Amino acid sequence: MASPFRFFRKNQKLWLAALTIVAMGGFVVLPTILQMMGGGGNAAAARKAVVTTTAYGDVDRITMEGLRRDRQAVLSFLNRVDMLVRTKQQNWNAATVAGTFQRRLLSDERGIVETWLLVNRAKELGVVVDDLAVTAFLQQVTEGVVTNDDLIGTGGEDRGLLGSLELPESQLFRLLKYELTALRLQDIVFAGLMPMTPGERWDYYQRLNRKMRIELAEVPVQRFVAGVADPDEATLTQFFDKYKDQEQVPESPEPGFQEPKRVAVEYFKVDYERLFEPGELEKYYEEHKEEFKRPAAAKPAAPEADLKGSLPGLEDMPLDVPPAEAAPAATPEAPAPKTEAVKVEEPAKPVAEAKPAEKPEAKGASNEAPKSDQAKPEEPKQDSPEKKADDAPKPSDESRAGNRPLFQLTAYLAEETPADQPAEPAEDKPKNDSPAEPKPEPAAEKSDTAEAEPADEKSAEPKPDEPKPVEEKKADEKPAPAKEAEPKAEAAPAKPQPAQPAAPEEKPVPAAAGEKAEATSVLSEDKEKFEPPLEYYTFDEVKSQIQSRLAPDKIEKIFRPLENQMTLYHDAQIRYIRTQDDEGKSLDEEPVKPDFAKLASEAGIEAKTTELFSQREASDLNLDIARSNVTVGDRPTDFLTFVFESLSEFRPGRSQDVDGDYYLFWKTRQESQRVPELSEPDVRTMVLDAWKMIQARDAAQAEADRLASAARAKQEASKEPVPLATALAGEQGVSVQSTEPFTWFDPTSIQLAMWGYGSPRLSMIEIAVPEPKEGEKPAERETVPLLGSDFMQTAGGLQTGDIGVAWNHPKTVAYVVRMVETAPDAEKLRKDFLSSADPRQLSTIASIERVRAYRQWVESLEASAGLEWQQ
Repeated sequence: MASPFRFFRKNQKLWLAALTIVAMGGFVVLPTILQMMGGGGNAAAARKAVVTTTAYGDVDRITMEGLRRDRQAVLSFLNRVDMLVRTKQQNWNAATVAGTFQRRLLSDERGIVETWLLVNRAKELGVVVDDLAVTAFLQQVTEGVVTNDDLIGTGGEDRGLLGSLELPESQLFRLLKYELTALRLQDIVFAGLMPMTPGERWDYYQRLNRKMRIELAEVPVQRFVAGVADPDEATLTQFFDKYKDQEQVPESPEPGFQEPKRVAVEYFKVDYERLFEPGELEKYYEEHKEEFKRPAAAKPAAPEADLKGSLPGLEDMPLDVPPAEAAPAATPEAPAPKTEAVKVEEPAKPVAEAKPAEKPEAKGASNEAPKSDQAKPEEPKQDSPEKKADDAPKPSDESRAGNRPLFQLTAYLAEETPADQPAEPAEDKPKNDSPAEPKPEPAAEKSDTAEAEPADEKSAEPKPDEPKPVEEKKADEKPAPAKEAEPKAEAAPAKPQPAQPAAPEEKPVPAAAGEKAEATSVLSEDKEKFEPPLEYYTFDEVKSQIQSRLAPDKIEKIFRPLENQMTLYHDAQIRYIRTQDDEGKSLDEEPVKPDFAKLASEAGIEAKTTELFSQREASDLNLDIARSNVTVGDRPTDFLTFVFESLSEFRPGRSQDVDGDYYLFWKTRQESQRVPELSEPDVRTMVLDAWKMIQARDAAQAEADRLASAARAKQEASKEPVPLATALAGEQGVSVQSTEPFTWFDPTSIQLAMWGYGSPRLSMIEIAVPEPKEGEKPAERETVPLLGSDFMQTAGGLQTGDIGVAWNHPKTVAYVVRMVETAPDAEKLRKDFLSSADPRQLSTIASIERVRAYRQWVESLEASAGLEWQQ
């Protein structure tokens, strides 16, 4: 009997081909057919257009998700390159090329659609980006420090940066071509906006440097809303359709009815300052004290005999004299000089000094200072043995800045002894009842360094009121020796002396009974009081370092058990949702959500829960966690962006704010962005109120114009300036306020923007308040709210005494404005502009105008393409 499979074996090639076709159809064609046939609610939602255009087609949800993934891949690549460049350059603060390009690529839907629109427009204009352009871009962002091996790896386990991102080289080039096409068109548009005309430079300079003081009378729009009649249904519906796709922005003059995305979160908070128990940090410090040893370079230097660098010009000039040579204890012939503090002399009034003698002068020899018109005779310089030995500069009893003595250390002046008798060390002598006869101050002598420099004759002239520092010596008085005794010509040269030890090491000889003790100098007292440098850093010096070292482990012990419970609930919740049928029933039990309050109480930390809020509403709620950052990979992301764009429900995450506080959180609920229906409760009322507010602006404008005309008429009639409060004194419900002087732009924000910190912003205008009376608290400063560029434009165009009308930015209040005064005057302002205008500041202000012009160009491009948002 023939086998039933004989037919299949005979036609096996034909059957194999048929099966292949069926398989291809099942995997390739069938999903598309099912999607076209309806495929359920998810398929219909995926096909729904997010953006429609008349020129370039539509962008549906599937296309939007693809564009979002591509943008995220490029941002991840640039972020990794940025970190790699910083690591290789050891550059942690300055900007990088990769980081700059990251800031130009927005990850929200509007930024993605704008790039898509620019790419389509660039293709129309013939803008092409080829492989060479992409290669040049890669060389630019890698800054010459990232190699090909870093990008593509060396083979084997080393897959390089692209391998770790699962990003093939061909795909990277495709994505970069797309992004660079849009960026190239942006650069072309900005290039046409770059040059500044002289008139624009003058305008920008005034915006930053012209101060204004004004008077304001406000006319609120709300006052005229009651007089606006309700519109018909068609008008209201048309108004709603115009603004239904816009989100309401409080500072915007246009309304918005789109409901923003909202989320609710629960989180634990650990206060950084309360993270450690009392004494815990001190205990760690004592147990690991060897780790906090102070390096030799960091130890504070002890005061030495040679104090240097304390005054200008003293970098290499010692201030005191070395200790005297050892000598047998003997009673000095004359009493010690009178105790004095450091005597400060006028630097600008040096007196001529006597030339130091190379050997003792004879008794009775004149010791008068040479006159100013007598030049000091030059003498051959003799190198002392000490200088030959160690080439150290000779100490001086005077501090010098250049050639001018600043002060003289009189406490170090030794009594006059013959040059051949070595000086005795200072002795402490008991005070005598009878005051010692003051000894005339010896002539100040210069060191060899000072002798080499001729004295200024003009400065050497004695002043009429200045007492002579040099007096005639008495007959029985011995001549003053030089501070460092020079060897006699006939005597054998002294041995070269090594560097003298510090003065505190020599103990003074006790004074004999009845003798007056010699005063100790201020510098000597400092040396005696000096404590040896600490070998270890103190606890207060390293407290923050210890906190930073221990905090991660401490937080891990607190957060890990909590995070494990949150993760278990998240996984159980996912399983529960996946096993639900069409009616929402599941075979698994619904998991029980952890009790945050109970867990926080057990862990000794805080737990907080929020209601639904949008990103704009987060600032109004003053959420502490909203100021924290989440680390995703190597890149920090602010909490709100992470929660609204990346985090799924009930997935735990961690963050930390600038104060060091730690957060463990999850998202418990979210509502997607949506467009409400006009028929919904409260929506119609909201739309009607917005329509009436816009219609009432005309009435407010007319009232402000009337008040301004009345004020001008009174000022012209009086032919002199009339305060606005006086001019509008008879008007009902009108209050006038004066302001403090202000400029158009805030100068501080301009300086910060020049260095890449933030953007320039308008100045805050403060309301002037009267000076408080004695004993009264000063009144709190108030500012004029919600002022924008239109207000500044109007105010900046007024001259002193002029009156105009300006709106706040949301156009809820019209202001009658009178310019009280400006400063400086126009002529001085123009001279300052021509002589000292900073081009960087002007360019920073011009960038604001360029961005505004670019946004207007994009809006015109959207209008010409017929772009409309559908979701």
